[in-house]
Amino acid sequence: MFSQTAMYALRAMVQLSQTAPAPSSTAAIAESALVPRAYLSKVLQELRKAGLVRCRRGVGGGVSLAVPADRITILQVVTAVEPIRRFQVSPFLEHQNACLMPLHQKLDDAFNMLEASLSDTTLAEVADASANEVDSRRETHAGDRALEPQHASRALIAL
Repeated sequence: MFSQTAMYALRAMVQLSQTAPAPSSTAAIAESALVPRAYLSKVLQELRKAGLVRCRRGVGGGVSLAVPADRITILQVVTAVEPIRRFQVSPFLEHQNACLMPLHQKLDDAFNMLEASLSDTTLAEVADASANEVDSRRETHAGDRALEPQHASRALIAL
């Protein structure tokens, strides 16, 4: 349903929320969020333009959340990198194909429900759920490096 770019943005943001308020290097985010580093840089630029992350160069620099995780919605993250496109119907097509109106209404209703759910869900909620998933898996797979807390965004893949 979501593009790879949106999923990369969500993974990166979950990872940043796990390390907040400390900044993280792009390399560390890329490794733990399973996002190609070069692509992550482009995603982070879009998140920065949307005011969701801060980027600082030099010693003590890195990437960090610009807003607390409990004030960032999943919808904000997704639309920062790739706005969700609503189903658009030409007025001409509606007139010609009145029998499709119920389908168009159902699609619009589904979009509204998705948008409402994403706008009601914060990054903090998803990060907490990811951390809980990591904790439960850690108990099952003791010693698995991929399940350490700094790799919590990997649990997002399973959610």
